Amino acid sequence: MTERVALVTGAGRGLGRVMALALLRAGHRVFLTSTDKVSIEETQRASGAAERVAIATADLANERDVAAVVAAAERAFGRVDILINNAGMPNPSARRPLELELAQIRRVFEINTFAPIGLTQLVAPEMIKRGWGRIVFISTSLDIMMAPSFIAYGMSKACDEAYAAALAASLDGTGVTANVLLPGGPVATRMADPAGTAKGLLPPDYHGGAHHMAGVGCLRPRHRPPLHRRTLEFRAHRRTGRSGRRSTRRLGRPSRQQHPAAGVIGGANCPRRKSSSPSDRAAAVEKSNDKRQRQHRTTPS
Repeated sequence: MTERVALVTGAGRGLGRVMALALLRAGHRVFLTSTDKVSIEETQRASGAAERVAIATADLANERDVAAVVAAAERAFGRVDILINNAGMPNPSARRPLELELAQIRRVFEINTFAPIGLTQLVAPEMIKRGWGRIVFISTSLDIMMAPSFIAYGMSKACDEAYAAALAASLDGTGVTANVLLPGGPVATRMADPAGTAKGLLPPDYHGGAHHMAGVGCLRPRHRPPLHRRTLEFRAHRRTGRSGRRSTRRLGRPSRQQHPAAGVIGGANCPRRKSSSPSDRAAAVEKSNDKRQRQHRTTPS
């Protein structure tokens, strides 16, 4: 396996720590960044990777810190092959869209959207020159994205997905890919559960097997999601199964064989699903109506 250099934001806790440790276990070099120096030092110690891990603190709402992080990673390891845009800010405490202040929305976008775009613009040109690169965004379910109490967070993730889709199309043929990872449900991180008391959340290490983050695979479009998410709602593939649902309310705890992070680093850009023709849709409607009529005739009155 070729050794790569990864830059992981928000690597001090939760999914960021788990993905960083998985990449290190897979033999890659990883640059960790977070606002909290203590937490990334803990991740560094937990890795036991010595010279294959380096750290730096940064406030990604600050453009100068965004540029400084990339420069520090390149000084430490010479390049960045993999960018995992994991750092994020939760929704402000306002429970309804009209209660949000513009300053609150702006802060969420600075960290959740502008920082990932800024990092991508800094590392992608060199990836293209080398002919290989992986750019990963972390998003959320459609239910969370449109929930009134999560709307600032949801809007920022919707923008990330739109940008990632356009980026993936523009990178076609360069050897560089862009994908969005949907964790598969609410994850037990400080963002989702600050008090650490919520039940029924997915454990962060569910996403952290080294073979999942470094394996070869492709995230593919879900079957017929709504138009604006058609190329964005992905289902991860493994040899043993498939996973992914659009609604977290209907999502049961997935099995270990249905890992939503499978193949993100090794995968290609998600292909677009071809839309069906009007005649195909008409035939499907007719078939559905026939089935409904047969059921009605066989149902006792």
